This record gives sequence, structure tokens and C-alpha cells, in this order.
Amino acid sequence: MLETKCSRRKRQELGKGKGEIPMPINYIGFQNLLYQKFISPGQHDAKKTAHALNVSMTTFYNYCEGNAYFPPDLLGRLYTVTGDPDFLNFILNDTDMLLAPRKIGAPEKSVIEETLDVAAASGDVVSIVEKALRNKTINEIERRRIIKALDISEKEIEELRKKVEGK
Repeated sequence: MLETKCSRRKRQELGKGKGEIPMPINYIGFQNLLYQKFISPGQHDAKKTAHALNVSMTTFYNYCEGNAYFPPDLLGRLYTVTGDPDFLNFILNDTDMLLAPRKIGAPEKSVIEETLDVAAASGDVVSIVEKALRNKTINEIERRRIIKALDISEKEIEELRKKVEGK
């Protein structure tokens, strides 16, 4: 795990005589990601991000330097402001879930056309997964991801069916 000299020094200072506990080394991965993205080399605008998150620059830099924990409640807004999937992937990397963007329908298409496109795409997915199962090219993690995605899709489709039927 990466650790910056600046953040290590700041954590050491935090623990001296102030009764505060420095951030444990095991849990600084997200802080390191923030540090890399906003300070060194700094791919994103910290001022714009802090403003969008409705936190002061000092507080935001404290998050980046490991002097304060980044609240998970702000993660969605952090992604929305930066558009950087690394923040979401940091959370998902230790799970069996994948990041998949929500597809917004094309304005020039009717609801029926969109529905038929989804049905066609579903048919393609069925064909691809069945072929992979026959060829035994899907590992256990991928199999669990597919099952979870199907469960979620099935639930959403059933809820939509009830709405369309007026129930």
C-alpha cells in the first residue's frame, strides 16, 4: 500500500500530545487515492470539488492528507463532480460487483423502441452467457456477478411489469 511522506508526518504529528489517534496504516488506501487525485499529481480541481461537496477547503485537504476520514456519504457526489470511476472502483474492487453505468434512453426513440432494444440486448446477453457456460470460460466470481445482475434485473422488471399493468 502506498503511503506519502507528508501524510505519514501529519499522522505522526496528530498522535503527539493531542490525545488524538493517527489514522491506522491499514485504512489509508482511500486517503492515498484522494491524495493522488487532488494533491500529487493532482488530476482534479480540489477547490471545485470541495465546493460541490459543501465542505471547506481545509476539511477537504484534511481528507486528502489523512487528518480526517472521508465520509462515505460524500462518495456519490465525489464521483459526480469528478467523473472519475476510480473512486467507485476503490469500493467495488473488494466485492464481486461491477461498475455499470445506467443507460439513459435516446430522446428520439419511443418507449416501445427502447423496450425492444432492451429485449434484443437481453437476448444477446443470454446467447453470450450460454456460450461461455458451454465453453466453461466463466469463473466462479463471474458466475456470481451474473447471478446478482440477473436477480437485480428480474426484480426491476417485475416492479415495472406491475406498474405497466396498473397494479
